[in-house]
Amino acid sequence: MKPVISLFEGGHDSNITVYDPEKDKFYIYELERITNDKGFRLKSPVTKDQRDKYYGAVDFVLKHLKQNYNINNAFEEFHFKTVTFHGSFFDRRLIRHGILKMNRVHHHDAHAWCGYIQAPFDRCAVISWDGQGDDTAFRTSEFDNFKQVNAKNSAFCHSKIYMRTGAACKIFAETEILDVSGKLMGLSAYGEMNQEYYDYFRFRMRSAYTYHKSLLESKKIHAALNDEFWIKPDPIIKDREAYDILYTLQKALEDDIVDWIDKNYIETIREYDGNLILTGGTALNVLANERIKREFPDINVYVPPNCGDGGQSLGMLAFHLTETGVLNKKYNLTFAGPPLLDYTSIPARIQERGARKVTVQEIAQLLKDQKIIGLCQGNLEVGPRALGNRSILCDASNPKMKDILNAKVKFREWFRPFAPICKKEDAHKYFYSSTFDNMECMQFVADVKPEYQQLLPAITHFDNTARLQVVTKESNEKLYNILDAFDGVLINTSFNVQGKPILNSVRDALKVLDQTGLHHVVVEYEGDYWLF
Repeated sequence: MKPVISLFEGGHDSNITVYDPEKDKFYIYELERITNDKGFRLKSPVTKDQRDKYYGAVDFVLKHLKQNYNINNAFEEFHFKTVTFHGSFFDRRLIRHGILKMNRVHHHDAHAWCGYIQAPFDRCAVISWDGQGDDTAFRTSEFDNFKQVNAKNSAFCHSKIYMRTGAACKIFAETEILDVSGKLMGLSAYGEMNQEYYDYFRFRMRSAYTYHKSLLESKKIHAALNDEFWIKPDPIIKDREAYDILYTLQKALEDDIVDWIDKNYIETIREYDGNLILTGGTALNVLANERIKREFPDINVYVPPNCGDGGQSLGMLAFHLTETGVLNKKYNLTFAGPPLLDYTSIPARIQERGARKVTVQEIAQLLKDQKIIGLCQGNLEVGPRALGNRSILCDASNPKMKDILNAKVKFREWFRPFAPICKKEDAHKYFYSSTFDNMECMQFVADVKPEYQQLLPAITHFDNTARLQVVTKESNEKLYNILDAFDGVLINTSFNVQGKPILNSVRDALKVLDQTGLHHVVVEYEGDYWLF
């Protein structure tokens, strides 16, 4: 059997996955990391420049597969899904294949399979929720030893209400609509409860109705929520009112999913060995994920690293390969992205920049000396979180570090928190969570213990939570060794600047070094670390 390729053209976050049966390996390419356009998508009306950029990215993937993995552009099958709600813009002559199979996997089933193929259990329930995917924004199903059963839609629209309410706030006036939800989570901590808004949000999240008479009518918020998904509403909410609305919105989202699980789904989860996968774009809401975990301490909750649309091509392919009997086991695909795209240029960069070889202990000492380091090692992470291979690292105990990162390196808004990382066996010392299992991919929050809130100010958010990543030797041995030598808690934030995707080239890493307050870039080459 030849390799099989899957392409999700997508409404956003286009991506390609290839499975090579000879090596039993997956290769995942998120096109934003090639085009350098965050959330890369073909916006309608599609221009020639957009199409050329898209075709160029696909062509780059095909050449990279040949050069790095000896996978030729002659696939057994080609699984393909078009742009959401539009005709396809893809030129099928780019990819040679024996059999073209237009995708017949439901959007949320692809999310489910993406999670299941990576999850640590064989029997489980799945909740997939997002802004919109095919004919629904909320779908449940169950898995029993690689068989998906009982797929069921519900007319819920949690993410649409969440995202579009946030987009109606003036503070997000310049934010791309798809980026609103992630920023909203951070700002929600600064507000207080408004019961009338709360009742309205709970109603709207659970209903397919487009109008509900309330105090919000006079503020025109209902109009913002009733419009098309992609159309950004007028930013009409400002100042303290916005903070309170966002706090209330986050609380409504959490309460509603917990209430629904308790009344409608908890027994099903328990029937499937107490295992639950959360997936879809709304599973990036780390506050809701942690809330579910704490409300139901007897269940195991897993969120895949690429739970959003960036995992669609993997989910599609996992479905088809399982259906045909090719796959019957789980895979750790957290670092299934490509190596640095200009990896072969590293020796020349070392020579031209006068980089020097350093040890793990020396890297740890630089971090203790309050240096901010951009780290490039191994293969690229999948999904939106940098998990140690394309990360910016620094000391979490520096009280000024959050402001320094926001102002001089990341150029982000003041309210956005930074995530801590530590060895899993040390997590209980600094943080509280009902369990630290399945926290390797930064998909949950934990409470910073009171005695460390002042000692770790850079990662302690306004509500005393932190989006924790725990690290084990099994999950990322190289990062674990750095943490072991540092002996404490580090900030881990994605190696990029505001508005750009996680970088994946030495060229871009050195550009950040030259143009920001970053102190050093550390690049791994053939097993050694080089300090720029």
